Amino acid sequence: MWKLEGVYDEILYQDSDLFFLKESPVEPVFGFLNKAAARAPENATSYIGAVYDCGLDMFNGGMMVFKPSLFHYEKLSKLANVPPYQDFMEQSLISYYYKKFGTLEYLPDKYNIMPYGRLEKFPALDTIGFHQVRNSL
Repeated sequence: MWKLEGVYDEILYQDSDLFFLKESPVEPVFGFLNKAAARAPENATSYIGAVYDCGLDMFNGGMMVFKPSLFHYEKLSKLANVPPYQDFMEQSLISYYYKKFGTLEYLPDKYNIMPYGRLEKFPALDTIGFHQVRNSL
């Protein structure tokens, strides 16, 4: 997806098991990249927005909004072969990379609620996206 620089200005990615319950998050979620850009250091060229993953020091890759970049694609591709960043597939790698080299903007939980974690702190009526993760044999 990062190789789509020049084709798209921004990309909203979502897992196939993330369901939007009552409204489309597209416009407000893309607005979060503008906030990330405003907070970014002058030399920052790439931004990503995603919901914090409960219990892990990373975001949940089930929904991400970002600016595609060939430069960052090359860097991510090189890091993909480093074992510590393979634990949670793309989540580990992308979280590490954007914390260190880009700008990470955490989106509100309501866009990607998981069936575990902070549900008790978040009213169901405010939920926009429900991420159903199911293990099957």
